[in-house]
Amino acid sequence: MKKRALAIAAGTVALALGLSACASTPTTSDSSSGAAGGVDFSKFSSINAQPYSALKDGGSLNLSIGDFTAQLNRAHTDTSTDTSMMWFLYNPEVIKFTPEGELKPNPNYLTSVKDTEVDGNTVVTYEINPKAVFNDGTPIDVAAFKHTWQLNNGSNPDLNVGSTDGWNQITSVEAGKDDHEAVVTFDGAWPWWGGVFNFLLHPACDTAECFNTGYLGDDLASAHPEWGAGPYKLQSYDRNAGNAVFVKNEKWWGEPGKLDQITLTQREMEADLNAFSNGEADSTIRFSAAESLNKVKTVPGTQTRAGVAAGTYMLQLNVNSGVLKDINVRKAIMTAVDPQQITDVRFQGMGYTEKQPGSLLLFTYQKGYEDNFAKVVAKPDPAAAKKILEDAGYALGSDGIYAKDGQPIHVAYTLFGDGAANKAQAQVIQSQLKSIGVDMEIVPKASADFSSVMASGDWQMNFSGFSSSDPFGVAYTCQIWCSKDDPNYSGLNKSGTGTKALDEKIHAMEALQTADEQIKAANAIEVEEFAQYGLMPVMNGPIMFQVKEGLANLGAAGFSGNGNPTGDFIENIGWVK
Repeated sequence: MKKRALAIAAGTVALALGLSACASTPTTSDSSSGAAGGVDFSKFSSINAQPYSALKDGGSLNLSIGDFTAQLNRAHTDTSTDTSMMWFLYNPEVIKFTPEGELKPNPNYLTSVKDTEVDGNTVVTYEINPKAVFNDGTPIDVAAFKHTWQLNNGSNPDLNVGSTDGWNQITSVEAGKDDHEAVVTFDGAWPWWGGVFNFLLHPACDTAECFNTGYLGDDLASAHPEWGAGPYKLQSYDRNAGNAVFVKNEKWWGEPGKLDQITLTQREMEADLNAFSNGEADSTIRFSAAESLNKVKTVPGTQTRAGVAAGTYMLQLNVNSGVLKDINVRKAIMTAVDPQQITDVRFQGMGYTEKQPGSLLLFTYQKGYEDNFAKVVAKPDPAAAKKILEDAGYALGSDGIYAKDGQPIHVAYTLFGDGAANKAQAQVIQSQLKSIGVDMEIVPKASADFSSVMASGDWQMNFSGFSSSDPFGVAYTCQIWCSKDDPNYSGLNKSGTGTKALDEKIHAMEALQTADEQIKAANAIEVEEFAQYGLMPVMNGPIMFQVKEGLANLGAAGFSGNGNPTGDFIENIGWVK
């Protein structure tokens, strides 16, 4: 399954999760299809798609990453999209999706995937390539599938699993005609079965201690290259130095990767833009504002690849911190914040506009989408925000700040990264809150601090995002919205929202037998979740890469990203002949 992951801010990283219903080429706004400044936003994706045979043998690929996370187990809760980006460069990527969201099994791992219904239960049969092995020689067979299910299904409360969604609907994983046929049976009909077994975990990591801490560390050993598999292997890794190097894997059984070497380097946004301009990086995604785009779009021999961002960026409030424990303060903040002003700053000079998204489950272009947030906050209204505070017993002080019992409303907004657009965006929110008597302090942090700060809970407000790497969003309702008290809590939603009663509604929704029934129920649940005022969807945005010409199958990849800018399996990334 594809885990929703956190992103630092719009445009700074590519993310990873799931949404509902197949997507056709969308119209994300009234004018998003226009091409301004040489950027065409009319396409769903742009990756310079090329067949394997059209690519050169050899060459290198140099990319930037925002954060080498301390936790490198992509199934663990304390991870981000950057974790997935590194993971899939040296671990099995069994299934991807096309940019539009169609299932795309990797033939190097699976020779076929078939789903049927038996006695009312969804049964999926995976025919596993008998050549497939982990780097240490362990077979990739039904045992690996069963092991991955058992670690992710939530049955062991000692495992800090990022998401159990989909996995917890499976009742058995058994061998079929032999150990290279895995037969997976779900409890009833499960319309989102394509979201599981996109990745595999090595059977050697079979304890809670290993799952939780086995991938912690700063060096090559902590990354466990021997438990990986794929066309590339991890040759060196130094988290403190901020670099990882991948080379061709001599144990790979499929067509060899086209590249000789892939290098990831940790860089802040400005450093990434400079590295691309200087030829040190072959692609940059670290922009979604005209100011950043203008720094790189004129670099000779490069092109802009733009598409729809399969992710939603949001204002996130920590409901367990300080004055934000008061739901009235949170409600006032979300009533005062005007997303249109934020996107006007973010997209200024880009020729791109969009309608504010109203769901974290479905995109505006997907079947069943509803503007659930608008059912809670109909429109920005500063006067109404002030009244909410006054009705809750807050009084406006001589300093222009509301206070109650001598405690002024002071909130800290954590700003990750050094991008000018991110700073301007924070200042817009700061100004909006000041107008209703809320004092917002901007606290800057490095991009590399993102995962650790979010995991610690030492923050009050931030702007971050959930992404999608498959089109089955309703399947991940619990991953997004379940409370910390739920056994299947994913750790993804750091706002602290959720209740036991809503958890029960989510699990009742999961038991419904059709996609349409689940979508209807999930939309109703999300309205109640938004009414806790912890998460406010603000934008989807375009996703843009500036890429060296000739680089193939990389760029704005829609649902095929898996947290990476790759629109195809990694063995098919390379330079055109």
